[in-house]
Amino acid sequence: MGFGRLFPAALWLLSVACASSAPRGATADESATPDRRAKTVPQLSPLTSPERAIEPAPPRAGASGSTRNTVSCGEKRCKVGHEVCTNSGSTNADLWACLPESSTALGESVYACDDPSDCHAPSTCCLRWASNENFACGKPDVNCKSLPCSVAEGTACPKGQHCQDGFCGVDARATCGSPEPCPAEAPYCAWSGTPECVSKAAALAAEGDLTSGGRVTGLYQCTKPSDCGTQACCTSTGIGVSETFCMNSCDSGITMTVCDSTADCRQFAGERCGKDAACRKTLRCGPIAPDGSNSLPPPWMKLCSVAE
Repeated sequence: MGFGRLFPAALWLLSVACASSAPRGATADESATPDRRAKTVPQLSPLTSPERAIEPAPPRAGASGSTRNTVSCGEKRCKVGHEVCTNSGSTNADLWACLPESSTALGESVYACDDPSDCHAPSTCCLRWASNENFACGKPDVNCKSLPCSVAEGTACPKGQHCQDGFCGVDARATCGSPEPCPAEAPYCAWSGTPECVSKAAALAAEGDLTSGGRVTGLYQCTKPSDCGTQACCTSTGIGVSETFCMNSCDSGITMTVCDSTADCRQFAGERCGKDAACRKTLRCGPIAPDGSNSLPPPWMKLCSVAE
């Protein structure tokens, strides 16, 4: 099956280098939510988010034969459980190769699977967090950023999701200062002290503001878990609470989890506390308290946290 190349190496390394670990403690401030939504759309120069950047797909897919228990690898198919498909980062199809799983010569892109049929349920094929292109079988709620899929090969997505650019996704519409989510034609929430529903193009265009001190201080695909349907709402790995995305699951080490109640923080608690009962007792879901910064998220957006 074919994929767009997610997270080019330079952008991914930059975002991880700039990321700070999710704070274990945060104090609540039950500020009133804004009572209106502006209808204007900022017209700024377009940028691409490192979280969702997609380049033209390399010619990895297209090998003949069944996709079941095999990984498409240029003109070959690797045997799942024995080989992985790997590439040094070049888009040259000749450089895709099937290598033993134990090989020490693996490149930037490593596919131990490329669709759910390569894994034994309840495991599924996952794009791992903190990697460029590392696909492996695992539990969908542990270190599983995105689920690969292929309409052409008939691989299904979880209920409530559909295949978008080779990955399972949702039609997210952010909550943006109103009880009703943003409209489908302007599904993102731009925050500049007041909320605005903006189109995807306008959201991409406004990303430069987030790191240059511009008017827009937050861009959100979601501000509540319900905005993402059956996926999770996660903060950016690069600029934290200034940007959110709907992903298969969050990673508490490099992202923060958006919540409505502590019930939305079970995975977060498992990753941050393990079996530490004292840590789990400090679990909370609440907004970040004002600290004089102009880069705080909207006051209605809450995050999972535990005490230090």
